Amino acid sequence: MSPAAHLAPALSRSAAYRFLHLLLRPPAPGRRAELRKLSGEAPKAWGEELPSLLGPSDEEVMTESFRLLAPVGPVSLSAANHVDDGYADKGPILGDIAAFYRAFGFTPSLSEPPDHFACLFEFLSFAALKEAWALEQGDEEQARICREAEEELLGQHVHPYLSRFAEKLARAAPPGGFYASAARLVERFVSA
Repeated sequence: MSPAAHLAPALSRSAAYRFLHLLLRPPAPGRRAELRKLSGEAPKAWGEELPSLLGPSDEEVMTESFRLLAPVGPVSLSAANHVDDGYADKGPILGDIAAFYRAFGFTPSLSEPPDHFACLFEFLSFAALKEAWALEQGDEEQARICREAEEELLGQHVHPYLSRFAEKLARAAPPGGFYASAARLVERFVSA
């Protein structure tokens, strides 16, 4: 085993989360280039969706995003908007997520609510990188804490809502478009 092989799982998860963060954040010029850079680190199961995600121009994706994901669009990027019955007291959900962020000294790069899927995946990428750093430093306890936080956030605030988000996005997105592929990729992430 190479000296860095023990870091590979955490680094791989971090790259996948970073890809999802970029995929679900509001589109901006240059995002396609960033996705292309990370595509080599994407899980093999995502492979067939990558051409559809890397092909459209930034302008095409911005137009599609505005139609689907804008505040008045049919699909919300906030996890708490995808609860079972469609209504939730967002206070406890947002407070719990914010507590994860505070505990790790994390500040999202987006000025969106803490339950925005892009913010959640940005934090998960950060936590996986912190785990890799702790492993590299030989701090097994800190690595365990990072991994447990990642698993807890996924279990409580990402996976319960992400499938519903992907289903809504798949129904609303034009066939063959960027967000139809994004919905399939997100569904593959949930299934894995």
